[in-house]
Amino acid sequence: MDNTKNYVRQNNNIVLLVCDFYETKQIPTEMTCKKENLALFPVANIPLIEYILKSLHDQRLNNVIVTGKNIKAVEKHVKSLEMSTKMNFAFMEVDGASLGDVLRGMSDSDCDISDLLILYANHYTNFNLNLLFEKHRQSDFLMTLFLHQANSNSKINHFYGTRRDEIIFYEKCINGKYNTGHIKDTLETYSTVDFQFNLSSPTIGVISSDVLSIFAENFDYTSLGDLLEGLLAFNPFNHKIGFVRSCNGDLLHEDSSSINDALMRISFEAKFGYSREIITLYDYYKFNEDVRGGKFEDISKFKLRIAGETKGMTHCEGNYFYDVPDGYTNELLNYTETKVQNTVLGSNNRFKDNFRLNNCFVGSGCTISGNISKCIVWDDIDLSQDLNGYIVFSENKKISFDHLEIEIEIEEQVRATSTFFDDLVGYLKECLEEVYLERVEIEEVIKQVNMLRIIWNASDLDLIEAFAVFLTDIVSPEDVEDSAISASFFFPILEGSVNTPEKQEELLVHIYNQIRDKDPEFRKKVFCIYGYQLFEDGVISRPVFKEYNMLVKKGLL
Repeated sequence: MDNTKNYVRQNNNIVLLVCDFYETKQIPTEMTCKKENLALFPVANIPLIEYILKSLHDQRLNNVIVTGKNIKAVEKHVKSLEMSTKMNFAFMEVDGASLGDVLRGMSDSDCDISDLLILYANHYTNFNLNLLFEKHRQSDFLMTLFLHQANSNSKINHFYGTRRDEIIFYEKCINGKYNTGHIKDTLETYSTVDFQFNLSSPTIGVISSDVLSIFAENFDYTSLGDLLEGLLAFNPFNHKIGFVRSCNGDLLHEDSSSINDALMRISFEAKFGYSREIITLYDYYKFNEDVRGGKFEDISKFKLRIAGETKGMTHCEGNYFYDVPDGYTNELLNYTETKVQNTVLGSNNRFKDNFRLNNCFVGSGCTISGNISKCIVWDDIDLSQDLNGYIVFSENKKISFDHLEIEIEIEEQVRATSTFFDDLVGYLKECLEEVYLERVEIEEVIKQVNMLRIIWNASDLDLIEAFAVFLTDIVSPEDVEDSAISASFFFPILEGSVNTPEKQEELLVHIYNQIRDKDPEFRKKVFCIYGYQLFEDGVISRPVFKEYNMLVKKGLL
């Protein structure tokens, strides 16, 4: 750790590349043991870590501390790369079980960091992380995370709530479960919250020096996610967590008054960026696909070291070869029935029976006599069967790339017993007090109602029914007209949800059903006043209002 202390003192814009402690329960341990580290998994036959290092080098982030508990294989590979002479590496093997232990060790050694970029080696991005440093330094944040839209098939989702450029809510959800009470508390605390249910995990971020002492004081913190959850639950020093988010080519930093040249550069970078986190086999396969498809890297620029010899790729007829297989001629390449298509092939492979490959990644030293499609085949494997959609990582060891284990259920009860109806009616009743005091804007109410609909996946009919419950719950027998006038403030909530006669009729029927057991005169008065008010405000049409008003007056409804 003394070497790390000196390294930190002598360099800046340091990247802590975490090559361990991945949350990748969906990737079989056998695969990780085979390559010794997920960072060494072949992506189009090139180890994953090389793509990450190239991205950092392209951004001139050349000061990299590689850390983890078991990183000997990673260290050996990195030192063998030509890139090792162009970048400034330090290797910090730790006796710990988490990133938290790494940071506590740095704290105990009095490592004097100013700002440190943490990046896990299963999380690739070509977003210019220099701009994340800039954003962090221009703001009063303890930590600034880089987030992007998740594109995994994992059953784990990372649920964030943000306000301008600050994270004010975070929850890790398994199998779609979340704590509705936690969400309600956040909505009550902040007037505006933008919720995003499926963003990347908090595994890329710039931290300030105070983070080390926080980890030292909290021995149960194992990750940046723990830090985030902990500070959002208890934050006596009012630390703030910022974020930069790349999504579909756009960067979100909602406070337009804070936009400056640096942030404009961030927006430009996000537009052309690519990010993927590898936490499932599907993620691994898709990353291979995206590399082969040239979505973010030209793989012909990467070289593969085989048996002491460095080999570059040859591009031929839509395929990439580290060497052309024995017996593979131009005549076969131009054969009318395609034998190889969209394929990356390694070296020293043997193919039999006029082999047919389609969209595959085959390593070095393999013997192939079967037809394979959409597969990843690691080195030195004898494959004689026909396969489609598999990762073959050793002899007789294969697994479908879309395979998912059933995630462990969350031990604590995460879903409250409330419903969308409870949450919506309760929220609108709370807003009613603010309406009397003229302290609430309908736009904010609509925004929060829409957020509740997203959280509960509520349909138009759910909203209509819940709104009818609210309307009838707040009626005061002493003054029905005043109650209806107050309720009319909330009518814009229904905009777009009652745009057909059928939905308007549904609203009136629900209102009537809620007061069906009341005194007939009271029932008639409430229904007629609400019906007229809804018609006057343009929520329901004249024909619908006249029809139902007549039915009520005649006692036919």
